[in-house]
Amino acid sequence: MSKRETILDVENLRVYFHTKKGDSKAVDGNHFRMYEKETLAIVGESGCGKSVTAMSILGLVSEPGEIMPGSKILYTGNDYNLDLATASIDDKRKVRGNEISMIFQEPMTALNPVFTVGDQIEENIRIHEDVSSEECRKRAIELLGKVGISRPEQVIDNYPFQLSGGMCQRVMIAMALSCNPKLLIADEPTTALDVTIQAQILKLMNELKDETGTSIMLITHDLGVVAQVADWVNVMYAGKVVESADVRELFTNPKHPYTLGLMASMPSLAQNGARLNVIEGTVPNPVYLPEGCYFADRCTKCQARCLKGQPPVIEMPNGHTVSCFLYDGNENEELDEADRRTVAEVLAMLNKDSADEAFDDEKTVIIDIDKDQTDGSGGDR
Repeated sequence: MSKRETILDVENLRVYFHTKKGDSKAVDGNHFRMYEKETLAIVGESGCGKSVTAMSILGLVSEPGEIMPGSKILYTGNDYNLDLATASIDDKRKVRGNEISMIFQEPMTALNPVFTVGDQIEENIRIHEDVSSEECRKRAIELLGKVGISRPEQVIDNYPFQLSGGMCQRVMIAMALSCNPKLLIADEPTTALDVTIQAQILKLMNELKDETGTSIMLITHDLGVVAQVADWVNVMYAGKVVESADVRELFTNPKHPYTLGLMASMPSLAQNGARLNVIEGTVPNPVYLPEGCYFADRCTKCQARCLKGQPPVIEMPNGHTVSCFLYDGNENEELDEADRRTVAEVLAMLNKDSADEAFDDEKTVIIDIDKDQTDGSGGDR
């Protein structure tokens, strides 16, 4: 077996959003690697930090967000040795759209409404390559055709508002592929597409990987797509990677209780008329994270020690890792009734505090608006 060449090495990635209530820990200490010609899928429910992880790689986290000191995002593709966590703006611009491209989740907001889609695709090519305007236009038309847009020679002169959401998504994909990037970050790339076009886009991404050696980071909720195209899978929960494994290993031998919950919630033709399984509870507020395991209050296998500290990363055969006390080799200590009440009380208190603060903020806004709508004498304007 040939040696796997590392293209991206992420260590202790922490991305915090500084708010008046405290630091919201959107990503909290992630570690992972990506390799040439491989697809890494990042899965997890909404709000777990998948998209923030991707935005951090391109340096697109804006205030009040911050990539915290000590984070490392080392890009080593095409003889680069660049730490994107600390790189200058100029260095980041050299790799954005050229070495590393991203398919954004919301094409209608990512595309500029006052420029044609052709102008936006051609701009990326002109910035990074020395080619003529005619060559730029020709390549843009070819890219639009590749992603399944009919009449690309006419669509290239359309504005985004003249296209459907699915067509805008395909334009975004064409733009991301325009310079044959070494790393392609795809944030829900097939969300707005029908099944036929989804299959076409996934095939196109796989062909790009095979032909040019492009690595793909696929962010998705769809475990069916993951099983189809991924080589490796990271499962994220509350800003952390809780399990990481080869795609076959993960689907045949999932370990973390959260991963097991995700698998159990998948619809199946074998479950004719049966209700889908759900993971009870909600993700903890990232501003008020508990001291122990973040999944403890929703876990059916919660132990007493799960409430007292973060679980270690356990290494298993074939590179499989899982962050869970169930696999650290120590004797499992079941929760007693008092601990179970503590879990329920802490969860209820945190949820109540968050709801109260949100309500207080809303009341403040309403009061301010009411003041603005009245004159000095208290009468309506």
